[in-house]
Amino acid sequence: MADDIRVKSTPSFKLKDKAGRMYQAIHLRKQFGFVPDVIIVEKVPGVNNHIVVRAVLTEEEIKKEDIRLKADEKERAKVKKMLESAVKAKK
Repeated sequence: MADDIRVKSTPSFKLKDKAGRMYQAIHLRKQFGFVPDVIIVEKVPGVNNHIVVRAVLTEEEIKKEDIRLKADEKERAKVKKMLESAVKAKK
């Protein structure tokens, strides 16, 4: 079975045949934090003239994201433990 594609996305934005809305410049490094090898341009379903740009994560970026997610998980567990001990102390 193929692995899921991991991406980072822009917020949706509107493109329309009007002055100033026919294009959207995207600075890839500022928006995604890296320059992706592959981007996906996707129309937002059910919303007229809105699109989202998605950057497919490279192997290096996937490793970095996994490290960040593990660190966030540890931090959440630490905060949860502190809250539980504070609740027990009040009783």
